[in-house]
Amino acid sequence: MVYLLALLCAFQASTGGIKTKLYIWGEVKSPGLYYVESNADILELISLAGGPTPDADLSRVVLIKGRAGGEKRTINMGEYFEKQKSEQPIFLTSGDIIIIKANLWKKVRSAASFISSIVVFVNLYLIMQKL
Repeated sequence: MVYLLALLCAFQASTGGIKTKLYIWGEVKSPGLYYVESNADILELISLAGGPTPDADLSRVVLIKGRAGGEKRTINMGEYFEKQKSEQPIFLTSGDIIIIKANLWKKVRSAASFISSIVVFVNLYLIMQKL
């Protein structure tokens, strides 16, 4: 048994250590599932996902601990960068979920696009009624 544990430790050391499963969704270039070193922090995961998109609201990043339905925490990344100089980074554990929400301008653009589509359909309907 001791031999198997030693072999497992040697294998983990040679492959870069124990990997943990993390999820990142929302406004990053490559959202999805990532396997990272067990000591990864939130900044590392965002970077691995290609970084935030221009539509990302980094003042409201959501961290759900464990699995869906776990403890939920909102992180302001601007404040996090300021505090990180004096505090510990936010380390992630297996199953954590990071959600980067869209900023206000993306929501406005989406709403404007939806409204303009409705206006086009209403105008087509009115034109068809006149024929």
